[in-house]
Amino acid sequence: MGSPERALLTAHGSRGLPRECSRSVQAAEGTHPPFPALPLFPAAQYALPMPSGPRIFVPPPLVFIVAYAAGVGIHRLYPVATTTAADGVVAVLAPVVFLAGVGLTLAGLLTLLRARTGIMPLRPVRFLVTIGPYRFTRNPIYLGLTIAYLGVAAMYDHVWPLVTLPLGLWVLRKTAIDVEEAHLAGRFGEEYEEYCRRVRRWI
Repeated sequence: MGSPERALLTAHGSRGLPRECSRSVQAAEGTHPPFPALPLFPAAQYALPMPSGPRIFVPPPLVFIVAYAAGVGIHRLYPVATTTAADGVVAVLAPVVFLAGVGLTLAGLLTLLRARTGIMPLRPVRFLVTIGPYRFTRNPIYLGLTIAYLGVAAMYDHVWPLVTLPLGLWVLRKTAIDVEEAHLAGRFGEEYEEYCRRVRRWI
């Protein structure tokens, strides 16, 4: 009776195995005792295709940077004065708004890190995260970046970046959010659909 390794080689051929497994099985033919099975199967697992992540080729932070830079460029060409009686209040609240946005962004990132799931746009998502700030918004990182963006515009008294922000958010929706949502829906199915019914995309 042949060994399990020889039966596997006969059924699939050495070309169907990873190179290191194929060489080991071929070298073990005709020898006694038979080649041990333990190293074969863990190595074969590495040949299985890994799931790919959402194909996001434009880094979301870059969208905010470009939108703000475009607003600043327009501001230099067509400056708009915004002196009002509320300038003192804005000067106090603007840093608070900025720090709140940074805090929300960091909270979203740290929650993903604790869950040990993918953060980089091209990495696959291992778990559907619904804890921490993800209980209140499906995109706490993007929401935090938006709030921080508003805080910076208020601190530097820039109006035009507020005009370019909607265009930036539209680009973000098309290049990142829609892609991520399609990836999560395909990966988690009904579980993700239920999460979408409970939690809004923004707030």
